[in-house]
Amino acid sequence: MPDTEAQAASLAAAGFKLADPEPEEFQLWAEHQQAFTAFCRLRTQWQVGFNGEVGLRYETLGFVLEMEQVPRADWPLVVNEIQLMEHAMLQAIHTAR
Repeated sequence: MPDTEAQAASLAAAGFKLADPEPEEFQLWAEHQQAFTAFCRLRTQWQVGFNGEVGLRYETLGFVLEMEQVPRADWPLVVNEIQLMEHAMLQAIHTAR
């Protein structure tokens, strides 16, 4: 079980608040698996400006898609899905501040 006080202190130091725990289970449709997996692999590739995160570093995206063996014909759809997740993540990050 995670130490919620330590988590809250770490988040507060970065300007965030500890929210209610998210459900541990969720459903992921099979047709979104490639995009979700690639998005998770990009978790360390955020561009950060003076006001925080501004978006993903797209120069790493091709490497990730190749590493995940996403067929090139699927890249446009997968990139579109990643951009949707990126947008949602940016909204969540900036709303939490």
